[in-house]
Amino acid sequence: MVIAGPNGVFKKVNPTCLQLLGYSEEELIAKPFIDFVHPDDKQSTLDEMARQIKIGSSLNFENRYLRKDGSIVLLSWRASYDKNEGITYATARDITERKKAEDVLRENEKELNEAQRIGKIGNWSWDIATDKIVWSPEYYRLIGFDPTKAPPGYEEHLKAYTAESQTRLDAAVKKQMQTGEPYELDLEFANPKSTCRWITARSETIRDEKGKVIGLRGTAQDITERKKVEYAEERFKVIFENASDGMVLADVATHTFSISNTAFCRMLGYSPEEIQELGVPDLHPKEETAESLERFGRLARGELTSVRDMRMLRKDGSVFYADITASSITFEGKKYLLGVFRDATERKGAEKKEKKHLEELEKMNTLMIGRELKMIELKKENERLAKQLAQH
Repeated sequence: MVIAGPNGVFKKVNPTCLQLLGYSEEELIAKPFIDFVHPDDKQSTLDEMARQIKIGSSLNFENRYLRKDGSIVLLSWRASYDKNEGITYATARDITERKKAEDVLRENEKELNEAQRIGKIGNWSWDIATDKIVWSPEYYRLIGFDPTKAPPGYEEHLKAYTAESQTRLDAAVKKQMQTGEPYELDLEFANPKSTCRWITARSETIRDEKGKVIGLRGTAQDITERKKVEYAEERFKVIFENASDGMVLADVATHTFSISNTAFCRMLGYSPEEIQELGVPDLHPKEETAESLERFGRLARGELTSVRDMRMLRKDGSVFYADITASSITFEGKKYLLGVFRDATERKGAEKKEKKHLEELEKMNTLMIGRELKMIELKKENERLAKQLAQH
């Protein structure tokens, strides 16, 4: 506690204040107290003094003082100004450690919010007794609600989701309220203001010392990109499995097959499990092993994108022709070649028939031309004979 005169000098200082600042009473009252204030806080202190004289008091004004040993102490002041005497009566409380703790807490909260932003994960809590709901900034962003407003009630919150997700979430929450069983759900948003499309919602039950459910808390993580990948994979599987052409995924490094579709298995007469036990050379006649591996390598390197009339060997030993197109893909760090096989037997048969037809036409043309030439020669000979007869 201190008493300060109108000249800005301490008139009286209690022992606690002396101990706090490390000065003797004589040292503190020897010069204006503004000299003991931290240089960066002097102007704000003078401004507060002027305001205090005007209104008569100060509440919770904070400034830093320099201790005698050079260290800094942060003080919170409550002061009353007596206009008649021009005297200020004030009490100071050391809040240095509290401020440090607040700064640490504020920094931790900042780092947590930043981590949630980067990880796209928000958290929430609900106190059943007070019906108080708390959302983190990232949870507001994910859900698509105004962060300057209080979290909406439960029913309003449900409207952020599609009808199907609403039903599953509502059932899970009600079950948790009854049994305390937590939930983990993938939920889809319907709110156009939300920054993501899908989240994984997880919850936890809060109980008191008697085991009674007193609240819930949980997290929401943006899984939109994961869902896009899952959708793309599912779509690929449907296209892959139902394609009319044979399709197979081959490991570029080992020349072995990973997965194959029904058309490919039917084309070669193997089951999917048998295909996985085979390598590239097994699908071609032995005398063409080197050629098949050479073309596989060129397809894998992108030197070729397709191969026509490749001889393929079925499980029963029969041979057929196939046209192959391929593209490289990388999955889980490994390089694969996605091959699309089309049975070229009918095309080859049609080409053979067309070639034979063309050969027959060419043969007929040759015969017809020969006949024409012979007719021309006969005509010339007849003209020559007629001319000779006319001369006799």
